[in-house]
Amino acid sequence: MVWTGIQPLVDNFKTIDYTEYIFQEFVSAEDKLNKYDEFWEVWELFYPCTLALCQRSAYFHSSSTVHNYLLAWPLWRKDAKEWHSLKDREKGFFRRVARDIGSHPAVLYSLAKLLNEIGSGFASDGIFWVSEILERGVDLANEKLEANTIYYLENLVRGFVLRNRHKVRTTPQIKAAILVILNFLIEQGSVTAYLVREDVL
Repeated sequence: MVWTGIQPLVDNFKTIDYTEYIFQEFVSAEDKLNKYDEFWEVWELFYPCTLALCQRSAYFHSSSTVHNYLLAWPLWRKDAKEWHSLKDREKGFFRRVARDIGSHPAVLYSLAKLLNEIGSGFASDGIFWVSEILERGVDLANEKLEANTIYYLENLVRGFVLRNRHKVRTTPQIKAAILVILNFLIEQGSVTAYLVREDVL
């Protein structure tokens, strides 16, 4: 399907000052209309724009634009743990995001928030997305992290370990991924991560 009405927004994305509101309106509309295939087709059109945005060092509203694009906006209900337009297929989308633009602090924040909220069902995959971001040698430890990034990462890893303690201790790949995240958090001064690591080890 050709989205002729969307293309001007895509073509002029880098010159628009209110891109976070564009994404907010799309998500809000999808929340009401539940047009799954159409929504993700539109989202794919905006992927190269978001990729380019994260590769530029300075851009107006860049963080909030990334948050809204990655469905980490602040308007979900506090108890929302799933969303009708977020299905197993989207694991591939977020894996690609982590690989392509995971070095951007807004992406790490967004993934951590998503995995605590409407994407909580992706946690088993998400710990690998997050650990791979940190493992690639991206110097996020010395970057200015976005507010609450540590909080969401702590909640993610602590909750995962509580629910899957035996699996974490007995599955080398999962344990290694968890330890990458915990060690990163400990470097950030997280007492929670230190206590969780003692439990895992």
